[in-house]
Amino acid sequence: MPSPALAALDAAGLPYRVIQHGAVTSLAEAAAVRGVEVPDVVKTIVVRRGPDDHLFVLTPGGRVISWPKLRTLLGVNRISMPDAATAKAVTGYERGTITPFGATTAWPVIADERVRG
Repeated sequence: MPSPALAALDAAGLPYRVIQHGAVTSLAEAAAVRGVEVPDVVKTIVVRRGPDDHLFVLTPGGRVISWPKLRTLLGVNRISMPDAATAKAVTGYERGTITPFGATTAWPVIADERVRG
C-alpha cells in the first residue's frame, strides 16, 4: 500500500519520482542524498495561525520565512510553529517528512515564489 503522500499524488495525477534514503541530519545532507542542490530542496513548514488553524508554507532550501511578510500576507498579528508532537498529530507526518500531499488535513498552502517546477 502506498504512503498517504504517494496515494495523494497518484489521485491528483501528478508525476513524481521516489528517492529512498536513510535519515539525514541537515539540509545539505538531504540535498546530497537526493542528488540536487540545496536550493532545489523544498521545505514544508507547518504554521499555526490559531487554535486548530494551520497552513503549510513551502520554501526553497536555504531560505527562511520572513515572519513579518507572512503575517502581513495572512492578515494576522501572531503566528507560530507547532512543536514536533503537535506537527505530527495535525499532519500525520514526522518533522523532516512533512508534505501537504496526503496530510491528515487539507490546509491552505503558501509557496515562496522561488518554488517552481
